[in-house]
Amino acid sequence: VRFHHCDLPPSDLKRGGFFLPDGLDGQFVMWLATARNARYWRRPHGAGPMSRALILFLVFLVSGAVEAIAAPCTDQFLKGSPPTDPHRYTTLLCYKQFADLYSAQTKTPLWAAEHLTVERLEKAARLRPLDPAPFHLEDQIPSYDGSTLADYHSAGAVYDRGHMAPSNDMPDAESQFNSFTLSNIVPQAACNNEVIWNGVEAATRSLATTDGEVYVVTGPIFDGFPIDTIGKNGVAVPTRLFKAIFDPAQNGAGVYVTRNVNGDQTWREISVADLKGLTGIDAFPALPDGVKSAAWPLPPPELLRQACRVN
Repeated sequence: VRFHHCDLPPSDLKRGGFFLPDGLDGQFVMWLATARNARYWRRPHGAGPMSRALILFLVFLVSGAVEAIAAPCTDQFLKGSPPTDPHRYTTLLCYKQFADLYSAQTKTPLWAAEHLTVERLEKAARLRPLDPAPFHLEDQIPSYDGSTLADYHSAGAVYDRGHMAPSNDMPDAESQFNSFTLSNIVPQAACNNEVIWNGVEAATRSLATTDGEVYVVTGPIFDGFPIDTIGKNGVAVPTRLFKAIFDPAQNGAGVYVTRNVNGDQTWREISVADLKGLTGIDAFPALPDGVKSAAWPLPPPELLRQACRVN
């Protein structure tokens, strides 16, 4: 995991899963180029000189925490490199078959990463859908940073609880259940979720089945200001959704983008470089710039349904 220049008080570092010794009040700035390579440390304002031993201890402490969080996720990322993201107040959540970067500001994931293979999807196709759908709170996220089921119930007439890593991609019951955590969910317009987005997900699985494997990064786009929210906790409503795909067999990458509204079943394709310009997210940092900047033609969504529950 690559940490960029962070300017957070210890309480916010704790929020991300890092626990600092008592006495490190005020501003603490860290730069980790890799999980074990501490490049720059600045001592807290007003504190005395930090000893070499303390600095080494902090390097070990933070590096160990990052490694503990990141290690299970690496097989979901192209060449083990997670998407890079400039947003603050985020927590990386690792599951067996996908990874989410959760935002305490939007109360949603900013991206979900998956490595889809033929073997994985064959297993997923044999699983029965979970009924009733087991949407649940994420116990790795503090309650003050999370969304609740009540937030989504309050807007159920308009918005579905939309998966970023789809349950239909999951090859085992544990991963299928984990995909229903609210840290993997965004408020998604019902007709987007049930028609065009369902078609995007189906086309992605077909591509993986045809070519053997694809790497996928899916997430919300928040355009403009202010952003609409739902529920008491202020869960941010995306204006658009994206699904970035890299196909190793074709050495090609592209991004599906749809509007998060009812009544619009159109989609467009952009490049991985364009996605970074829109969101700050580099979905596949291991790719050469030439592949990122060229939008490889994606297959059209497979529209399995023509109507949704709000029609």
